Amino acid sequence: MDKHAGALLSRLDGEIDRKCLEIRRENRNRALRSAFLGACALFLLIPALLVFLGASLGTFCIPAAFFLSAGFCLLSPLIFGRKSGGSEHEPL
Repeated sequence: MDKHAGALLSRLDGEIDRKCLEIRRENRNRALRSAFLGACALFLLIPALLVFLGASLGTFCIPAAFFLSAGFCLLSPLIFGRKSGGSEHEPL
């Protein structure tokens, strides 16, 4: 019986690895989606709070432009450096 279980596990090893990689990708995508939505919410909420509190919106525009340009400069190698398509067994 132990011999049959070992043979079954060895045959399913590749499928188990593929499923683990798929679960890790889903978790990573979920975390990235949450971070993106949080950043979008803050980007909309902060100017609204500044307006309601009486602060000038211009005091927000300069740091926001700096944030967006710095983010673009830092993240553009990651975005544009990726190859189209993908391999099923690429490292995360």
